[in-house]
Amino acid sequence: MKIARLATVICLTMAGAAKASMVDATATYYIRVDPADPQSTVAYTVTFELLEFFRGQDYVDYDVTKATIVDNTNVWSWVKSNPLVDTFNGKWRVYNDDFLQPPLINGVATAITSGIDDLDFRVEGNTPPTSGPFNPTAALDYRFRRLAESDPDAEEDDEFVDPEIDLDP
Repeated sequence: MKIARLATVICLTMAGAAKASMVDATATYYIRVDPADPQSTVAYTVTFELLEFFRGQDYVDYDVTKATIVDNTNVWSWVKSNPLVDTFNGKWRVYNDDFLQPPLINGVATAITSGIDDLDFRVEGNTPPTSGPFNPTAALDYRFRRLAESDPDAEEDDEFVDPEIDLDP
């Protein structure tokens, strides 16, 4: 069993009238080659664009409007509009601006980089560690598989990742 990849998360939000785009927040996770070394190379970057759907007393439900996955080693990238969010209402519920544990988000992302296959992906948060090499640190299960690959477990891991949340995109 591999340890969960560490991630840094940064998130910004924008007020309704001042908002220039249809994005209220972005959550970006940096998956490093060595999950325990904050100086190691970022192998993958996963970014979710979020649109506020409902605001409760201590939580916000977001629509995930776009998922972007970048393979920083090969400089390949993929995008999926409105990926599947596997929750009771299809929304990402965030309590107290804590984006460290995303729900299961998956789909088939279209290649942005020409000449590569589309990407079957799944990303899901685990319980974040109480301490880690990043501040903050998230733990993700993920699987990235180009559709032409025969290995269904290609690039599958459970690791700590470096998350970045932008609540003011």
